[in-house]
Amino acid sequence: MAVSPALRWPRASYLPKFRPDANTVLWLPGQDDPQSSIIRDRSGGGNDLTLTGATWVRVPRTGLWVLSLDGDDYVSKSVANFRSSDSSGCFACWFKTSTTANQTIFVSADTGTDVHQLYILVRSDDVLGIVQSDNDANDAVKGTTNVVDGKWHLAGWVSTGTAWILYLDGVAEGLSVTSGSNSGDWFADTTLRDNIGLGARLKSTNDNFFNGQLALARVTSDVPTASQALGIYNSERGLFDV
Repeated sequence: MAVSPALRWPRASYLPKFRPDANTVLWLPGQDDPQSSIIRDRSGGGNDLTLTGATWVRVPRTGLWVLSLDGDDYVSKSVANFRSSDSSGCFACWFKTSTTANQTIFVSADTGTDVHQLYILVRSDDVLGIVQSDNDANDAVKGTTNVVDGKWHLAGWVSTGTAWILYLDGVAEGLSVTSGSNSGDWFADTTLRDNIGLGARLKSTNDNFFNGQLALARVTSDVPTASQALGIYNSERGLFDV
């Protein structure tokens, strides 16, 4: 006799395994209410983000709520100099896209200009990238793996304070410099920022919109090890059927 998915997969298994600790400074695990226009920060930092155009959908088998963005949506909060004392740390987020374009996953920037910014993106050459500037030339690096395949992936961008590391699906990627250097510059190195957001580069005229789905975004002030990065991926991949 066939066993229903509901019996094979208890509801508790659908919940994120990640639990915020003292090093978690932003944690956006999703909503239980599909009508909510807010994604709540469960880190205790109080940085709830507002949806603009984005909607909630569910991963088919597990029922996890994720953000759906269709190329002109974003999620944002006005916050002055988010984590301005952090010179190292990690941003991680699950994402899925089939679109070839520059698409922002996470940003913290100065709305009025495009010269004070730290943002993480899927690049137009279909790999992950990070860009930072502070009224100077961009520092930017990119990964090597094509992620524009319509499948869920976990991006984990780490700054050690002197260099960036990218963990894709729990495995360190080779990086190449596309502008400036692999400086590892982080929030402390990027002044005059007045926002944080997902799904677009937030400035006077927003651009680099994401077309796809985003889930379980988080920022931590610590630097995870390779084994920790792989452990997070393995503990959460079942939520996305990968």
